[in-house]
Amino acid sequence: SSAIQQTTSLGKLRKFRKEILMAEMDEKFIREFELYLKNTLKNNTNTVHNTLKTIRTYVNRAIRMELMSVSPFKYYKLKKTDTYPEFLSADELDGLFVLYRSGYLPKRYQDVLRWFLFACCTGLRISDLRSVKFENLSGNILQFKPKKTENVNGKRIEVPLTKKAMALI
Repeated sequence: SSAIQQTTSLGKLRKFRKEILMAEMDEKFIREFELYLKNTLKNNTNTVHNTLKTIRTYVNRAIRMELMSVSPFKYYKLKKTDTYPEFLSADELDGLFVLYRSGYLPKRYQDVLRWFLFACCTGLRISDLRSVKFENLSGNILQFKPKKTENVNGKRIEVPLTKKAMALI
């Protein structure tokens, strides 16, 4: 799991219980933490899964270091649900372009809509949108290293830009 996910998961654990010894982490504790994530923090099933998976990594490390003898996850099954990406219809996307071109929105919202439309035209993640600069543009090709996988494979991506995407720049 990423450093951000680890920090977030440990932060949630700290909010739930300020101090905890590894030896105090039993299955009952994990179930109470799961309920806290769901009911208090209103985390969805997959967010709870990812948080607990991160905590399980630390538990497994503690077992390897002989700080714990039994995993509280031994009889605990992590739950996950299938997700289905939501998308805009062509009419909805066209409607957003009409709204953008109208200039009706206040500048701040207009700017956000512009970035959103650019993401729709290119398929870029928000993390990549935030990091790309004009220097990444070569003609109508956007070249960059994706943030999410930059430490994994270091590959550069080239995205050909449509006329609509170019107009948003």
